[in-house]
Amino acid sequence: MKKIFTLFAVAAMLLMVGCKPNPVSILNQSKADYAEVVAEMPDSLVAFYEVEMVLDKPISELNHGQEVQLLSAVTVIQMSDSVKFITREYDKKNQIASCEVEKEKGFWLGDFNMPLDSLNLDFADAIQRLKETNIVLPEADKVTLRKPAAPPFRTYYIFGTKGTFFVDVDAITGEVSEYQAPEDDFVGIKINEEVAE
Repeated sequence: MKKIFTLFAVAAMLLMVGCKPNPVSILNQSKADYAEVVAEMPDSLVAFYEVEMVLDKPISELNHGQEVQLLSAVTVIQMSDSVKFITREYDKKNQIASCEVEKEKGFWLGDFNMPLDSLNLDFADAIQRLKETNIVLPEADKVTLRKPAAPPFRTYYIFGTKGTFFVDVDAITGEVSEYQAPEDDFVGIKINEEVAE
């Protein structure tokens, strides 16, 4: 009887581990998005700028032993004189629940083109690095994967929002540090005046 109970306990643990959803792969999705846009037009007219993400709870919950996962992500890609926004919502199993695509005439400012093939850390890796450092994390549910057009010109997962503070994880080295956003750190779309008229 004891052996049967042990077998049931082991089977239950395996079932629980097997049911844990895989984290969303931001890098694989970004590479697929980029490849799709490049197929539409020449590579020289395409720039991959950032992925803006929203978590299901503040990143500071990692300091309390809690887990966080993605609720949504917006991918920003420049296509000649238009900016393409790909918005995805995720369910509790980290599967895409919905996807919307929009285009706006204009130019994306505040970021450098992100070289996706040079990045080593995916979103789950960045979360793991935060857990390993035991650094105090901001009470914010926003994350952005971007290469700011300000020194030191590196690609980061930036956790936090204005009004809290920022912590970044270098997407190449995995180094964790506090991020100091420049006072004039504007990121967004500039409408092409000639096209808007």
